[in-house]
Parts: sequence; structure tokens; C-alpha cells
Amino acid sequence: GRGGVVLCNEDLRREMDEQADLSVAIRGAIDNDELVLHYQPIVEPATGGIHAFEALVRWERPGSEGLVPPAQFIDFAERSNLIIDIDRWVIANVAAQLDVWADDPDRCDVPVAINVSSRHLANDHFVQHVLQPLEYRGIDPSRVIVEVTETAVVDDLAGAALKLEQLRDAGIQIAIDDFGTGYTSLAYLRSLPIDILKIDRSFAAAAVVNSEEESIVQLIIDTGHLLGITITAEGIETPDEADKLTALGSDTLQGYYYAKPQLPEHLNPPEHLEQPAASGARPAGLAR
Repeated sequence: GRGGVVLCNEDLRREMDEQADLSVAIRGAIDNDELVLHYQPIVEPATGGIHAFEALVRWERPGSEGLVPPAQFIDFAERSNLIIDIDRWVIANVAAQLDVWADDPDRCDVPVAINVSSRHLANDHFVQHVLQPLEYRGIDPSRVIVEVTETAVVDDLAGAALKLEQLRDAGIQIAIDDFGTGYTSLAYLRSLPIDILKIDRSFAAAAVVNSEEESIVQLIIDTGHLLGITITAEGIETPDEADKLTALGSDTLQGYYYAKPQLPEHLNPPEHLEQPAASGARPAGLAR
């Protein structure tokens, strides 16, 4: 601005150059299909089946050793409309994967959860961006779960609720991700069209060793159930966490204790998931 002075040193110049390079690289990743999707199962310990898969994006960046984790590029992309383009790439490729799984008896009825950003949720074309790829592939919207973080709905609760309701009317399930880390109170749950509430992973470990945290988790689960919401506990990494969250009433569990995110062709049955003793039949939706 007028009269303003900014001192630019070599460190700042280098940072600006790196950000410009990363922006170009992410654009190239989208255009050149360098992004890949891994899928992590969300399990139902009570039935021994898979409730859903969550699609998680990774980057096969040329010149990098191994996959670039989302923490190294998603936060940067969220500062611009690049995140909307990443979201749209993910939605289109999940639709394509669902089309492939339509002929797989073990996965044809298992929905896939897609994470969408707050910037995308605020976009006027958000609903169209979600529904168009499904219509193009002929995918039943009930096979899709749209996940938004609780912080994504705080700035414009009414606007977010309207868009999510439109998706829900089309048959898509709505999940609130990372619940407990933002500013959404339990009272907000009544204002949002929610099917699934995902309790943040920080609560799973804390509930095992802290009675106060356990009481908070119990309150969230009980309130969700009163509203007819399915509860998922994220970040389950130990048998104690799995047992505790199941005992508290969590309907489904997700985490490395059961399975790490994998490419579709490498998906295996989750570990540590007992099959129902009452029947020898294979639970519906259980992946091979």
C-alpha cells in the first residue's frame, strides 16, 4: 500500500520462489494424473464387516522418493483454488473406482468417503461439482459419503447446511470429520444434515487413560445416537483403543490398527476384525 515498506531478503525471496514452484508443480500433478488415491476401510466390529472406505489422496511427484503425503501439499493448496481442482480430481476418480467396483460382489455395496475442503464447500458450484461425475459414470449417490470438517461449516452455517442438504436429498451421506477439534458445539448438530460423526483421533487415545476425556467421548456418542447419527472413531491404533471406543458405543472404527490406506488392488481384509460367531456366512461388503 501507499507509504508501506517491505524488506525483501534472500530467505523471503527463496520462500516465494519455492511457493511459486510448488503451485506450478501441483497444477501439473492434477493435469498429468500424478495424484493417486489410497483407500482405508472403516470397519464395523459388531458385524465383522466393512462399513465404508475413505479415499485419501497422495502425490507421485516426479523426482521424489516415494509418495508425497498430503500434509506436504494439501495445506498449501487450500490457500488457493488449487484445492478445488484437487477435490474435483478426487471426486472424478472415486466415481471411476466405484464404476470398477460395481461388478465386484464384495465391494459393490460399500460406500466411499470423499473429503472436501472448506473453500470448495463455499464455492457456488460445489453441489454440481460433486454430482456431475457421479451422473456421468451412472453411480448411485448412496455409494458416496461427503466428509467436511467441522470448521468448514462454522463461517457460514446456513449456506453449508443448504448445500449439504442438497447432496443429501440426492442420496449422498454427509459426515462431519475431525469432530472435537474445532468450534462446532453439539447444539450445531441439529442444524446440519448429518449422517455420520467422526470423532477426532486425539480422543481415542485420551479416552483410554483419562476418565474426563472418556466422559466427553461418551457424551458425543450418546448425543449423536439421540439424533440418529452413526458414530465413527478415527485413529484407532491399539487394541485398548478399539475396545474402549467400542464399549463407549462407537458404531464404526477406523485406523492403522485395522488397516493402512492402500491402493485399490492391494486392499486386504482388515486385521484384528473378528467375524460374527453366530453365522459362518461372509459379512456383506467384506473385502477380499
